[in-house]
Amino acid sequence: MHLIDLSMTLGPEVEPVPGHPHFHSQPLTTLERDGVNNSLLTLSIHTGTHIDAPYHFIKSGLTIDQIPLDQLCGRAWLCDMRGVINQSKERHHISRADLEQSGLPRDGLEGVILTIFTGWSEEHWNRSDFYTANPFLEEETAQWLMEQGVKTLALDHGIDGARPWPNHTIVLSTGRCLIENLVNLEAMLPQRQFTMYALPVKLRENGGMARVIAQLD
Repeated sequence: MHLIDLSMTLGPEVEPVPGHPHFHSQPLTTLERDGVNNSLLTLSIHTGTHIDAPYHFIKSGLTIDQIPLDQLCGRAWLCDMRGVINQSKERHHISRADLEQSGLPRDGLEGVILTIFTGWSEEHWNRSDFYTANPFLEEETAQWLMEQGVKTLALDHGIDGARPWPNHTIVLSTGRCLIENLVNLEAMLPQRQFTMYALPVKLRENGGMARVIAQLD
């Protein structure tokens, strides 16, 4: 069994959503003073690699602790879009044609955790343009993926380009979740099909930081 960690290491260098605080850690107790090390953390739950629950945008949606784990784990497909993205000099709007050009499973997307790999998080995770220049899905693309029965949508960037974040609403209104800001996807190539385990911190909240693992057979 070959496991690959697709999660960012959280720290103050990770660029947060604009307006959100940077990750901050301070000692709560110390080994020298108290006999045990412990820390107090301050961060937005949408910092780094995280999962958006429907309640993030949908008033009646499920919170992250209510999401069945089988919705976040299972058969996944890696769509390597780096060749398409690199050809674009401007902020790239990902179309259905882009996805098809980058390779989709021949047996369809029903029940698949579709994983979009652009290389963005790997290169921009600690830069100020992380959320302001990222590639993002066209609304028609997000809608088409939901119609194809994608179980969960996972990306190495944010799904939207700007307010009012229409793609979040398109995906989360179906009861599905979003996994954002994956890293280390290149380590899976040339394999495209894998098993994903995306495990969020169990919070009664609109999302949560997550450890996301790829299992290669």
